[in-house]
Amino acid sequence: MNSRGLTVSELVIALVLIGAISAMAVPRLGQSMTKQGMVSARNGVVAMVAKAKASAVQRGSRTTLLLTGGNLVIKSRHPVSGAIDTVGVPENLTKRYGASVAASRDSLVFDPRGLGMESGSTTVVVRKGDYADTLVISAVGLVASAAVTTRMIGQGQRYSEASTMAAQRFEMMRAQSCGSMSAGSALDGRFAVTWTVQAVASGRAQAVRVVVQSPTTRGMRADTFATTIPC
Repeated sequence: MNSRGLTVSELVIALVLIGAISAMAVPRLGQSMTKQGMVSARNGVVAMVAKAKASAVQRGSRTTLLLTGGNLVIKSRHPVSGAIDTVGVPENLTKRYGASVAASRDSLVFDPRGLGMESGSTTVVVRKGDYADTLVISAVGLVASAAVTTRMIGQGQRYSEASTMAAQRFEMMRAQSCGSMSAGSALDGRFAVTWTVQAVASGRAQAVRVVVQSPTTRGMRADTFATTIPC
């Protein structure tokens, strides 16, 4: 068997080809990472809006989402202590993803039903490098962007209806004494509502969990809400 190594010319050609391929691949990789950072930051804004709405329903209290640059913080009244505290962990999108977040107002307020209380829409621009996306949060709290489809908007509307029903159930439970609270179910149009009750905090409060089911083109959709009602 006759074998030989690479000649100097062949080695130079191979190195040139590797360099050319790298020169094309590295910028594209950088652009991809920049775009992914922007997308992740945008999704972070959407997630925090959803979390603020869910917290308002869960706690049965007005909840505020602070939009200070890229730092998003949720504030609400604790259902047991009554003190205003921070819900969950604040999300610093600028520090985490390197993206800038600019909103047309510095806070969003949601009522105990999870619905927005602003007089008009709020615009949030998320940008990183050459990539940007604009989110529009409606007065009632629905989030839309250039990438949102009609189906997703419909899901948001169903969620708003479900959160309203859950909030109504929570208010009905709050009007009862702890000893008279019990699990149950009810039908409201196309929605099926079920709820459970469990004593917590050594009997000083009741944990109420409400599940709202509604039919969709893909089957039944279930949204779950929970709150704690002090005795």
